[in-house]
Amino acid sequence: MSLTGQDRAQFVSDYSRALVTSWSNEAFSLQLDDEPRIALAQVGITLPADARVHVVRPTVEPDDQYADGVDRQLELYESGLATGLFEFYFPDAPLLDTSELAMAELHGVAAGGIWDPYCCSCCPSCCSASGTP
Repeated sequence: MSLTGQDRAQFVSDYSRALVTSWSNEAFSLQLDDEPRIALAQVGITLPADARVHVVRPTVEPDDQYADGVDRQLELYESGLATGLFEFYFPDAPLLDTSELAMAELHGVAAGGIWDPYCCSCCPSCCSASGTP
């Protein structure tokens, strides 16, 4: 069975919601393992009554077969529609870089990286493009 463009977009949205929820909600994550059909239905993924559901918790490496993410999951979902075996991959949450920025880096980020001591950001009437008040 081939999905329409709208069906594909809806699945990607629902699977993305399930993935993010599994990272942020421990109860949901546990339910994915214990009762995957119920957990998936909570985010909009309804499966046929006779479908078999298998949740995989891979550790994703850069060259891993699971690195394709949502595109790979979409292929697996379409395959499940044809075979009745649905595999859902829920890798661990990606690590976020929590290092702090140096002062020089903060200056580049503040106000879009442009700093002009002669111009405020309030309105065009109090400054000109040349920077003179």
